[in-house]
Amino acid sequence: MPPQWTEGQIAHLQINLNIEDVEHELESYRQILQPAKDEAIAVFLSKLNNHFGTPENNSDTIDDYFICVQDLPEYYLEKTYRNILNKCKWYPKVSEIRMAIPDKFWKQTITFRKIKAIHKKLKEIKNEPSSK
Repeated sequence: MPPQWTEGQIAHLQINLNIEDVEHELESYRQILQPAKDEAIAVFLSKLNNHFGTPENNSDTIDDYFICVQDLPEYYLEKTYRNILNKCKWYPKVSEIRMAIPDKFWKQTITFRKIKAIHKKLKEIKNEPSSK
């Protein structure tokens, strides 16, 4: 942002957004961020067990581990697994798994939320009766 502009001036900039283009981007992000299927998560957890050994309390915490990655697309499950191998010496805690998720996933998630908000606003504007 140029230093001479204020936030108020930025808020009033005219940007022409086509709702069809926004819907296209929204669908692209939906596909990119489609959560992995349960089978892929089971493979991920199985790979952790094979590499680090099964933790003593595995039967008590397996649901927690499953839940902690259920929002990840399969691509990011694999990237997270690779990051865990590079960063963890022992079987990772849930928090360590979450920290091993690539930054790009979080950025894409934030962008997806922003696109959803823009889409919602455009739909509201489109559905408003024009004032004459």
